[in-house]
Amino acid sequence: MQSSEPVPLPGGWQQRRTWPLALNTAFLAVLAILLILLGIGLRARGDDGGRGTYFLVGGLFMGGIALSSGLVSLHRWRRAAEQSQVTQTDGALRVPYRSQAFAGYLLLPFVGLVPFGLLFIGFVAALTDGDLDGTGVVVGLVSTAMVALALWWTVELVRGAFRRGALTLSPKGVRHEGWTFDSFSTWEDIRAVRADNTAGPSVRLSTDAGRALWSSAELRGAIADLRSAGPVDPALHALSRREQVPGHARIRRRTSRALPAPEFDDGRDIVLPVRWFAVDPVLLYRLVRFYAETPSARPELATGAAAQRLRSDRLPMM
Repeated sequence: MQSSEPVPLPGGWQQRRTWPLALNTAFLAVLAILLILLGIGLRARGDDGGRGTYFLVGGLFMGGIALSSGLVSLHRWRRAAEQSQVTQTDGALRVPYRSQAFAGYLLLPFVGLVPFGLLFIGFVAALTDGDLDGTGVVVGLVSTAMVALALWWTVELVRGAFRRGALTLSPKGVRHEGWTFDSFSTWEDIRAVRADNTAGPSVRLSTDAGRALWSSAELRGAIADLRSAGPVDPALHALSRREQVPGHARIRRRTSRALPAPEFDDGRDIVLPVRWFAVDPVLLYRLVRFYAETPSARPELATGAAAQRLRSDRLPMM
């Protein structure tokens, strides 16, 4: 019988404290409520001179930020193995990012577009009527910038440059789809798996610095197999389809600059920030390390055996 006690964190990690994030979210929520109430009160008096509208917009904006922050940041750090959201798809094991975090990021365009869009409409109307003072100009410039930013973020979402990330493990290698980047490595290129603290607690897949990881012969061969309709690793399909460049294959790239990505910019290694994944962080670490160190077990990544191994916690202690 499995123990109900949580598995100790790997060396180098610390238990993530969620109370500062909860306090920050609560502060934003209270501030949003106060601003909205103040705006309603000023507008009810009828002598707000436009200040009530600004307070209402500010309150809606802060409320949206609080909701988005709560969805993105606040989550259960440790979860039982049977709660892990893993799927078996196209001959590979897929571990997605948390849906709550993705929902929080999806809210961001509306957080900026709705309240500042109303201000922008008012700014355009005042500009058309020639009834624009100094305050109106400042509000107009700010609202224009925020609407443009929200529209840009929306475009990034629609074209798939910003998307819900995932880790895909296949018999051939490891693919990490981050929020705004994509990378792949064969198992043979991975030299070590260790706990790390890049962008928070992470799993680092260290590679051989003496090899050209992102244009290795193995990957070029896999791309060639794909183009010739030969057998190819499933994890390469989507990545290769978008990156068919004559003469070579790009397999490490940024898809958007919408968010900073220290885990991508860090270097040639693959870095997995465990806070994003819909799986217990220690289980994720043990899962990746097990298949990196056990080549004979990698074929089961193409079947349901790997998902069952994770859910039943049949992974060696690391």
